[in-house]
Amino acid sequence: MTNNLNSVIVEGTITKIEKVENAAYFTVCTKRYFKDTYGEIHEESNYFEIEVYGKLASACDKLLKEETGVRVVGRLKSIRYEHNKVVIVAEHIEEKPAKSDED
Repeated sequence: MTNNLNSVIVEGTITKIEKVENAAYFTVCTKRYFKDTYGEIHEESNYFEIEVYGKLASACDKLLKEETGVRVVGRLKSIRYEHNKVVIVAEHIEEKPAKSDED
């Protein structure tokens, strides 16, 4: 039996965080800027829910807070009892400096 590829990288800013024993849950906001056909610049924001468990959750408890810039490497997990909601289960997290809107 082999596993299929299930990997995702998300980079953004933490907007909400909840820490519990042996787990952490937080939301990462990513922003994308693009020009339309008229040359106008638009911003698109997306929010991703992240779940962290075990030793990595303990490290998050000490490092992460709201407005922290992060890069999350993990896998997608479907939660069927919540109408096929999809979350990211983190396997690696890096703290990054939050970028200003001018960058």
